[in-house]
Amino acid sequence: MQNNNKFALPWIGGKRKMSKSNYEKYAEIKQQELLHKERSLQQAISCLRDRRKFASLQCIDSAIDFVADLYDLSIDEVKRAMDGEEYWCI
Repeated sequence: MQNNNKFALPWIGGKRKMSKSNYEKYAEIKQQELLHKERSLQQAISCLRDRRKFASLQCIDSAIDFVADLYDLSIDEVKRAMDGEEYWCI
């Protein structure tokens, strides 16, 4: 059965997808970048937690400074994240 209605919407019935706007394409790319950045930040926090057990205080402080600068966070935000606070960043 073929739909001959010239006014039918192209996305109805799954026959044809609408093309994405430039904004939608941009949003998808930015979302992936942010997810990657967030995942990397979580990995950095996890690494800091593990290092805290064995490294000197000076070494940990330097690493905290580095992570804070890298992700544009305050030192206190990084320390709170290391302590397990879930909602530490606005």
